[in-house]
Amino acid sequence: MKHDYQQDIDRYELALADARQKGDRHAEAESLGSLGEAYYGAHNQTRTLSCHQQAVEIARELGDKQIEAENLGNLGRAYWHQKDQDQAIRCYQQALDIARESGNRVDEAKCLSWIGVAYNFKHDCQQAIHYFEEALTVNRAIGHRSSEGHNLVNLGLAYRSLGDYERFMQCAKESLAIHQSLGERWGESRTLGLLASTNQSLGNLRQAIDYYEQALAAAREINHYTFQANFSRELGDLYMNGSNMECAKQYFEESLAAARQNGDTEREEAALRRLGRLNKTPVGWEQAFQHTEQALAVARESGNRRAQGNHLYSLGMLYLRLDKVPEAIQKCESALAIAREIQDATDEGIALRGLGLIYENQRDFLTALSYMQQSLAVLRTTRATTFAGSIETHMTELRRKMGGDIPGRV
Repeated sequence: MKHDYQQDIDRYELALADARQKGDRHAEAESLGSLGEAYYGAHNQTRTLSCHQQAVEIARELGDKQIEAENLGNLGRAYWHQKDQDQAIRCYQQALDIARESGNRVDEAKCLSWIGVAYNFKHDCQQAIHYFEEALTVNRAIGHRSSEGHNLVNLGLAYRSLGDYERFMQCAKESLAIHQSLGERWGESRTLGLLASTNQSLGNLRQAIDYYEQALAAAREINHYTFQANFSRELGDLYMNGSNMECAKQYFEESLAAARQNGDTEREEAALRRLGRLNKTPVGWEQAFQHTEQALAVARESGNRRAQGNHLYSLGMLYLRLDKVPEAIQKCESALAIAREIQDATDEGIALRGLGLIYENQRDFLTALSYMQQSLAVLRTTRATTFAGSIETHMTELRRKMGGDIPGRV
C-alpha cells in the first residue's frame, strides 16, 4: 500500500509549530526539511519548495552547512521533478561546493551524480557523461560500490541517449555485476529492466524477454510493486505482439494486481486497457467490456481525460461488434467531445473515423463518407500519416460501394 504522507505532514507541522513557539531555530530548520520531504512524497511541489527554501535560509543564518547542503539537494530534486533542470543544477552545484569544502566525499559523489542526471534530462549528454565519470571516480576512490553501480548505469543511459548502445550495454552489465555481488535486488531489478527495454528497442525481443523476466523475479522478491507492474506489462505487450495471448493475459493480470496493491491508478488503468484489447474476440467480449469499463472508471477517478476518451472509443467499437448501434454512436461521440475539449487532433480524427465505421456498418455510406472526410482533414494536421493514408484508401472503397458518384476529396 502507498505510504501515508499526510500522517508525516501532520507530525512535522506539529514539530515545526513547537520549534517556532520555543524559538529554536535549529529545530525549526530540521522540521522544515522533514516537512519538505513529506510534501515531496505527497506530490505537493509548491509546499516542498517553500519548506526547503526556508530551511536553507535558516541554515545559512545559523551557519549550519550540513542542513544547508541537505536542503539544497532536496530543492534540486524538487526543481528536477518540475522539469526546471537549470534551477536543479544551481542547487546541486551549491550543495557540491559545500561537500567539497567540508571534504565530504560521499556527498560530493552524490551531488556530481545528481548534476549528471539533470544534464541528461536537458539532453546535454556530454556534460552528463562528464559529471557521471567524476562521480564514478570519487565512488571508486572511497570504495562505495553501491553508488558505483548506480553511476555506471546512469553513465550508460547518457551513452544510450547518444545512440552508443554498445557503451550502454558495457556500463549496464558492469553495474549489474556490482549489484548482484552486493545482493542489491533493487539496483539489479532496475538495471535488468533497462537492459530489457534497450534490447526491445533494438529488436532483440528474445533477449528483452529474458531480461524482463529476470527483472520481474527480482522485483517480486523485494515486493517492488512499481517495477512489478511495469515489467509484467512490458512482458505482456511482447507476448501479445507475438500472438501468445495466454501468456500476455497472465502478465497483464499480474501488472494489474501489482498496481492495485500499490494504489497506482495510472498503471492500473494501463493494465486494464491491455486486458480489454486482449478480449476483443467473440468469446472474450464480455471480459473486454468488463476490463474497459473498469479502465474508464479508473481514468475518471484520476481525471485523465485523454484516457477516458480512448476507453469510450474502445467501448464504442465493442458495441459496434455487438450491433448495438445507438450505444456505439453515443460512446464515439463522447470520445470525440473529449478529444476536442483537450484539443487532441489525433484522437479527434480517430473518433471521427469510428463514427464513420459505425455508419458504414449501417450502410449509410453518405454519412460514413462525411465522417471519414472530417477524420482525414483532422489527421492531416498531425503526424499520423499512416492513419491518414488508410482512411484515404477506405474512402475510395466507400465511393466504390456508392457507385463512385460522390465527389470531394478534402
